[in-house]
Amino acid sequence: MSAAQFTGQYTHNLDSKDRLTIPAAFKEQFRTGVVLSPGVDGCVWVYTPEAWETFAEKLNALPNDKEGRTLKRIFFNNTKKDMLDKSGRVGIPAHLKAHANITKTVVVAGSYDKLEIWSAETWSETGTDDPETFNAAYDLAAEKGLL
Repeated sequence: MSAAQFTGQYTHNLDSKDRLTIPAAFKEQFRTGVVLSPGVDGCVWVYTPEAWETFAEKLNALPNDKEGRTLKRIFFNNTKKDMLDKSGRVGIPAHLKAHANITKTVVVAGSYDKLEIWSAETWSETGTDDPETFNAAYDLAAEKGLL
């Protein structure tokens, strides 16, 4: 079975217990569990258990030098494994909310092998909806031989 390919963006609100409803388009991919991890650029990464295992195996294979130990601590100590509840929700732990400056409204964005959860404010600052940013990305994709 090939890995899930997550695309699109969805705006959601956390409920009063800091739970996020996973967009309906993605719930089936998370029926065996969900893994929340700190992401780059101020987001939270959301992996399927299978995609997390692929990443975790690479991470664990790093040398046990100072850099390897630091990376292992950052990811393994700050990651939460969970199951969606019967309504398709997952709780966002306080340390990951703080990492991504999440308060109430979030954007759930597809990022191929994982989802990204962004605070709505931080997401708007990425400029990914801006035509100029898109044009620059198009040029970069062409430069990298993707187009």
